[in-house]
Amino acid sequence: MPLSPSFRSFRAALLLAGVLGLAACEGPAIIDGMLELEDTPTAKEAVENLMVSPNPDTRRKAVGFLSEEDFGGEPLYRKVYRQYGLNDKDIGVRAAAARALGDHGGPEDALALVPLLSDKDMSVRLAVADALRRIALPPGEAWDKSRDGLIALLADTDVDVRSMAVDALGHYPCERTFLALVGALEDPSFSVVWYAHRSLVFVAGGHDAGDQPLAWNEWAASVKGKPEPKNAYLWQPYYRRPWEVQWRPKTFGYFYEPPAPEAPRAAAIREKSSLDPAKIEEDKKREERHQLREGF
Repeated sequence: MPLSPSFRSFRAALLLAGVLGLAACEGPAIIDGMLELEDTPTAKEAVENLMVSPNPDTRRKAVGFLSEEDFGGEPLYRKVYRQYGLNDKDIGVRAAAARALGDHGGPEDALALVPLLSDKDMSVRLAVADALRRIALPPGEAWDKSRDGLIALLADTDVDVRSMAVDALGHYPCERTFLALVGALEDPSFSVVWYAHRSLVFVAGGHDAGDQPLAWNEWAASVKGKPEPKNAYLWQPYYRRPWEVQWRPKTFGYFYEPPAPEAPRAAAIREKSSLDPAKIEEDKKREERHQLREGF
C-alpha cells in the first residue's frame, strides 16, 4: 500500500532528528579525531614524549608512531626503545617497545629483551616472546640466551605465554629446543601442544611424527647422526626486512648443535624425554599397558 504524504513527511522529520541527535553526540569525538590527526608529532617530538611525558598513553603512542615509520628501525631509535621503552614503569609502554624491537631488532636488541621474559605482567612476557619469535638472529650469545629464555618460559602460568614460547622456539632449531618441545607436548593446554607440534616439524626439517612424545623420541633416535635433510630449517624474515640475509648455522644430523652447556630446565626435559633406546622401549611398554587399561 502506498504511504500517505503526511506519513512520509513524518518519517523524514524523524530521520532528520535522529541524524541531528547523532551529530550532537558524536560531534566532539569527530572533532577530537580531526585535531589528533593535525597534532601528529615529528620524530623529535615523539622521542621527547617517550622520554619525558608523564602520560603513559602519550609514551606508548610515541613508541607506536616511531616504530611504524620507515626510519623506526634505525639504530638511534632502537636504542631509544631499549633504554626508555623497555625500562618504562608502565606495562603498555614496555609491551609496545618489545613489539617495536620485534619489528626492527637484531642481536643487541634481543639481549635487552631476554630479561623481560620474567616480567611480572603477562602481556609484557607475551610481547617479548613474540618479539624473539620475529627477530632474525645468527648463532651467538643472543641466539643462545633467547632460546634458553624461551625454554624457561614453558613453565609460565599463563597458557598464552606458553603457546607463544613454543611457537617462537620453532625459530631456534637445535637438540635442546627439540627436547623442550617434546616435553611441551605433554602440556595440559591444547594450544600449547598444537604450537609445539608445529615447531617440532620446523625443527625436524619438515618431518611430522604427530603430537605424541614417544613417536618423536623414536624418530630422533633413528636419525641421530644421519646426513642433514634437504629441507633443513632456514629462518624466514617477517614484515619489512628487505635487508635481511638468511643464514645457516653449523649443523649435525637433523639438529643444530648447541654451543653452550645445557640449561637446568632443558636438562630436566632431557631426563624426561631421553633419547636412550632402553628408555624408549620402556615408554613404549608403559603406553601399551595404558592402552590396554583404557580398552583401546
